[in-house]
Amino acid sequence: MNVRIQLSDEAYKALMNGNGRLEGSLGLVSPTEGNFNAYRRNASKPGNKYIKLPHGRASVGDSHVRLTLRIALDEADITPA
Repeated sequence: MNVRIQLSDEAYKALMNGNGRLEGSLGLVSPTEGNFNAYRRNASKPGNKYIKLPHGRASVGDSHVRLTLRIALDEADITPA
């Protein structure tokens, strides 16, 4: 089976410049056609610090703090209703 994938100009240029991989998602328009949407990657800003945590990550900068946690429901002994 052949599937036709449509890429943005930026994604195509990134692949042709020697970047071997792009992360993104595929949206199928039909069983044989789809669109590729690359995930946005933000460059780290000077002064920001990223900390990897056992259940997530944290980023600390001069003007903000962000904390992301991912905890499985069974790990916290929670049963969904």
